[in-house]
Amino acid sequence: MRDATFYASGLLDLPRATGAGERRTAWRQSMAALARVATEDGPGPLEGLHPQALVAGVKAALADGLVDDLDWLEPAAAGAALFELGSALPLGAEQRELGRRVLSRLLSANAATFVVIARRMAMATPKSLGSAAIRARVALVAALPLAAGVSDGPLALAIVARRDLAREWIERPSTGSLASRRLAA
Repeated sequence: MRDATFYASGLLDLPRATGAGERRTAWRQSMAALARVATEDGPGPLEGLHPQALVAGVKAALADGLVDDLDWLEPAAAGAALFELGSALPLGAEQRELGRRVLSRLLSANAATFVVIARRMAMATPKSLGSAAIRARVALVAALPLAAGVSDGPLALAIVARRDLAREWIERPSTGSLASRRLAA
């Protein structure tokens, strides 16, 4: 089996692919590689790839409608892979477009999918969990009983591991209202 970086670099070849089948195969291999490593910590397969070359690949994927064709992946894996790809892009229209798709997946996801995507967002940037809708979803996930089977531990660890998130989610609320103290706990 080849390294995940090989398949993720297939994104760079999307603009030069000759047929729709070849582009679809390269896209699916790249997204599967991103989904697989999105659950791990550390550098991903997009590290070291030139951002402008990634932009060209994402433009080709958007033009062919490949970005919307992720139903073959588990929803959590698809959302995490899209987030990884979007966070590797420089600021621009393509990054905003992928960001909109990730946010849409995040807000319409079930609890387990939400936890996976929110964890990746918390690890990447502290501002990503700042909206009222996401804060409410995190509070709901934290309040779920253990019998629900949703593992919120990785999200909690990601929040605690980031100093700014720990201050915002734990330190400040721990002296606030009862509901804030419960969530901080």
